[in-house]
Amino acid sequence: MKIGALEKSFVELSNGVRGVRTGVKITAQKTQDKEPTIEFIASDETLDRAGEIINAKGWLLDSYKANPVFQNSHQYGDIIFTIGRTEEIEVRANLFGDNYLYQRVRFAVEENPFAKVAYELYRGGFLNAVSVGFKPIKWVEGEKAAPARRVFIEQELIEVSAVSIPANQNALAIAAKKGALNVRFLDECIEQLIPIINAYKRNQQKKTFRIKFNQSGEVLNEPSIDSIRLCALFKALRGAVEKVKR
Repeated sequence: MKIGALEKSFVELSNGVRGVRTGVKITAQKTQDKEPTIEFIASDETLDRAGEIINAKGWLLDSYKANPVFQNSHQYGDIIFTIGRTEEIEVRANLFGDNYLYQRVRFAVEENPFAKVAYELYRGGFLNAVSVGFKPIKWVEGEKAAPARRVFIEQELIEVSAVSIPANQNALAIAAKKGALNVRFLDECIEQLIPIINAYKRNQQKKTFRIKFNQSGEVLNEPSIDSIRLCALFKALRGAVEKVKR
């Protein structure tokens, strides 16, 4: 199958494969249990702003299931941007027979302060999209895709990411006004960063850094970490909240 115009939108995905990244509108639902998990219903085969349709039944999920991390804005270089993991992902059908991609994400709210922010924004409905990275396998364009510009028939899922939270000023502003984000909450996040930063400083000579994802001892990631960058991120969020509250 010819790549053609599609190749212009290709980027390098986290596994080194070249593919497509695109935003997908979702419905976020808090699960009934007390765990920090949210169900995402995404990719329901509706026409997106780019004039494309993703066939939900065409998702190939094995590659993503092998490393089911949930990142912020497709950033893989720093541990702070791994904000959760996918515990379940599959293609489902609603009562009308329409297919959609279902995903249940557990947010690392106890281990990663940045995950707290993401969790609160999704739980409160202030964010309503995720970003997916995939390798196109089969697609049609032109008249065969009408009324869309392009229809992806089969695609291999590589990444699922939250939309860029620091850049999402509207969501932050609305969340701050409704009390979902406040200065005290962000101060707690900054305080939680202190042991992470100290651990990094102790271990940077060893060129290794480990942080546990949960009580079972599962390792979240092991890259280097920039303490100044982390503090700056939360101070920026804190400043944005203070500005809105004035």
